[in-house]
Amino acid sequence: MKFKSNSGKTLFMTIIIVFILVIIGAITYFGIISYPEVFNDIKVKVQQTFNKNEKNNTSSTSDTTSENNDL
Repeated sequence: MKFKSNSGKTLFMTIIIVFILVIIGAITYFGIISYPEVFNDIKVKVQQTFNKNEKNNTSSTSDTTSENNDL
């Protein structure tokens, strides 16, 4: 394509770059949803992390309670 000003060329290149990024995003999205075990792995890791944090909070709370009982 031949452009008379640089602004048209910049706009055209921006549209092309956005289009390429959208295509890459779509391929990635559909690639991930094709493999449900990926979601299961992520879900398990999140649950383990949440449970670990919950146990830490519970143990620190019980430690504080036992310290208060000693007073």
